[in-house]
Amino acid sequence: MTAQYFLSIIFFLVVHAFSCVAQSAFTLQECIDYALSHRHEVVISNLHAQNTFVDLNANRLLRLPSVQTQICNDLITEYEKEYEKTGEFDYSRANSYINQVTLEMSLPIWTEETNMNFTNSYKLKEKAAKFEADYMKLQVKLDVLDKYYTFVLTQIRYKIALEQTTLQDSSCMVTQNLFKIGKKAKKDVLDAQFNLEQDKYNAQIEQNNVVTALHNLAKCMNFEGILRIDTSIHVEEKLLINNIVDSVSEKHPYIAMESLKLLAAGRERKGIKREFFPSVYFNAVAGTSAEKNIGKDNISMEEQWKHNLYGRVGIDVKIPIFNHLSTKMKLQKNSIQINQNKENVAIAKEEVKYEIETIILDIRHEYETINRLSEMLILAKEEYQMAMTDYKLGNMASYELNVYKSKYISASLLLAQAKCQLEYKNAKLNIYFE
Repeated sequence: MTAQYFLSIIFFLVVHAFSCVAQSAFTLQECIDYALSHRHEVVISNLHAQNTFVDLNANRLLRLPSVQTQICNDLITEYEKEYEKTGEFDYSRANSYINQVTLEMSLPIWTEETNMNFTNSYKLKEKAAKFEADYMKLQVKLDVLDKYYTFVLTQIRYKIALEQTTLQDSSCMVTQNLFKIGKKAKKDVLDAQFNLEQDKYNAQIEQNNVVTALHNLAKCMNFEGILRIDTSIHVEEKLLINNIVDSVSEKHPYIAMESLKLLAAGRERKGIKREFFPSVYFNAVAGTSAEKNIGKDNISMEEQWKHNLYGRVGIDVKIPIFNHLSTKMKLQKNSIQINQNKENVAIAKEEVKYEIETIILDIRHEYETINRLSEMLILAKEEYQMAMTDYKLGNMASYELNVYKSKYISASLLLAQAKCQLEYKNAKLNIYFE
């Protein structure tokens, strides 16, 4: 039993030391919740969704009138041609200072259809960004789920390795007692001791794998500090999810995100086509100005401000004639984008459908596997107990006992792994259908 105690102490110091500081062990759901609130990818996707919302509001504001004021202060130098008495021409320079203030308002009248299409496009893009954020959360959940059950599986393997070491330690003690009474040879004792050391080595490797898996889980959660995990396995006897059809739900964030991108591209295309047609604006301009000619008599600036008031109200029509084919290029790019989005929607549906179908098939196979392995474990355990009884009586060779022990340990490990895989697949399927 010395080997078991030795390995237990090492495991306590290396792994279970995490529980000394942590207040409570993290369940799977708590690991997922922590990762969703601390992973940088989730934060970035949420910020992207907020950015699309700002773009939507900015596009909505384009439908309101635009008002701007302009203040000009200009110094103008002019040269005038003069005829002198001598019959020759000369030039005189005149300097003037002009001050002007204008207030201008422009209201789009017949561009509403264009703005509406682009606004609808931004609305769809905003919804797509939200689904993109949900899809990122789904990916984080699946990532944590994978790392969590990898850690659970390594703990199961380590536990089985400790059990194998305990059995071999007991076998080694029995072999030594049989050697003392002359029923076993020295080579049998050496063989038992070698097998014990080999089992210790395997247990040490599994222990290192546990530490590595825990580190990977903490990194996946973006967890800093000491992490303790609740790895209790609860396997349901029946599959809880029934009536699962082949078609994939359109509410899946990956599919919804790509579908909304396709709709947004279609709305954007309508807005681009509208650029071929004239646009009508209502414009109103009001202002005043003053001019001072340097070196000459001038009316006071205040008087000019009062009497130089002017204004203009009118409707402007802008007819596109040639804009370097930019609208045509936009349509070509939009057509390419629409085709890409169509392919992305098809890929998303195929990938999600295949993933769910695969998980369902795996769950059914795991149930069948657990039933068979349970029967195998019962038989293997009974065989090993009978073989140990014969070995203690000196009626069986050590290599024969190792065969029965290996069958028992292998059946125990396979059953524990199958139960872990079943819970993992059930949890993964539930995440897809949340």
